[in-house]
Amino acid sequence: MGVRRMLTEAEREEISRGIAEHAEGRVIAERIGRDPSVVCRDIARHGGRAGYRAVLASRSAVVARWRPKVCKLDADPELRERVLGKLRGGCSPDQVAGRLRHEHGGAHAERVAATVSHESIYTWIYALPKGELARQGILLRSGRTTRRPRAAGGPVRPAALVT
Repeated sequence: MGVRRMLTEAEREEISRGIAEHAEGRVIAERIGRDPSVVCRDIARHGGRAGYRAVLASRSAVVARWRPKVCKLDADPELRERVLGKLRGGCSPDQVAGRLRHEHGGAHAERVAATVSHESIYTWIYALPKGELARQGILLRSGRTTRRPRAAGGPVRPAALVT
């Protein structure tokens, strides 16, 4: 895999010029020496062909790279309550994420706002203070309150070969 390079302001300006000339994404990508998918993704991310502006695209890319990010469950109280309700009902984080995806199969923008990945749920759960899950009436199936690191080292061996 190659080295990932961010698009520069000059490259974004060239993308903007190419859009104004009604050039195809492949042609624009060739001009700036980038893969066509990079150009297509940047155009789609920052307003599409109708709304792409190089300066605004650069600014929003900088904002998107800021760390640390706010957890989606902390940012959306309604989504957090829906997730907590399902967890209290005995669902695993995997089941909660799947259920939310199933319930909001409509328009893409609505679905993204109303869903959360199972990994985000696990990350949020394990970031809570110790005992907070129990206070909220949630018991994970594993009974664990902290994450266990994955086994470091070589390949996983079948149980029959372990002595």
